[in-house]
Amino acid sequence: MKPIWEQVKLATINSGVIYREIDEDVAHTPGITAYPTILMLTETGHVYQYNGPNDFNRLRNWITRP
Repeated sequence: MKPIWEQVKLATINSGVIYREIDEDVAHTPGITAYPTILMLTETGHVYQYNGPNDFNRLRNWITRP
């Protein structure tokens, strides 16, 4: 998933999306039990979890069109 994740970040660089990555070995996030876990936090405070396949187009579309 890491190569796809990096490609998606590059493809959405001018989209206004802010990416944050947390090293779970350093700072544990409550509720995270599988890796990678991709969460989206909206401006209104809603949290969505990506449950799709390791696919560039699907992940990019999920990020840019939630």
